[in-house]
Amino acid sequence: MTRCMEPCPNLAPRDAPAPRTCARIAEYRLDMELCDRLETLADRLPGLPDALWVQQTLESLTAAAARWEEGATALPGLVGHDPARRLYDSAQAYDVIEELQRYWMTPDPARVGQLSYMLRALFEGRLRAMMIERLCLGCSNCAYSAAS
Repeated sequence: MTRCMEPCPNLAPRDAPAPRTCARIAEYRLDMELCDRLETLADRLPGLPDALWVQQTLESLTAAAARWEEGATALPGLVGHDPARRLYDSAQAYDVIEELQRYWMTPDPARVGQLSYMLRALFEGRLRAMMIERLCLGCSNCAYSAAS
C-alpha cells in the first residue's frame, strides 16, 4: 500500500493526555483510519474481506459522510465556500456506499474497476482535503496547524 500523503507527525503524540486532543484531531484520526480501510478494500478487489469487516466499513463511511456534511458549515473561517471539500466528499461517500452495497450483494467482475476507482478517489481526495484544512485553518483549541 502506498500513501499519497502521510499523516503529519505533529498531529498529536500518541501518548498525549485526552484533554489535550481537540475534536478536530480526533476527527482526522477517524478519517485516516477510514481512508486506510477504503484503500485496503480497493486493494483486495475483486475479493471482499469478511462480511463483518465490510459492514463496519460501511457504517464508518456512513457516519463520516454525515459528519463531513454537518462539519462543512461548522468550520471557522469558512464563508460561502468549502476548501476542505467536505460537501463533495460527503456526496461522493454516499455514492461509494451505494455501489459497495450493490457489489457486496451481487459481485460483478465488470464493476470492479469502477468500484476501485471510486474508493481510491474518495480516500485520496479526503487525505488531500485534510491536508488543506490543516494548512489553512489550524486549530485554535490546541494551537495546531500543519503550517506551524
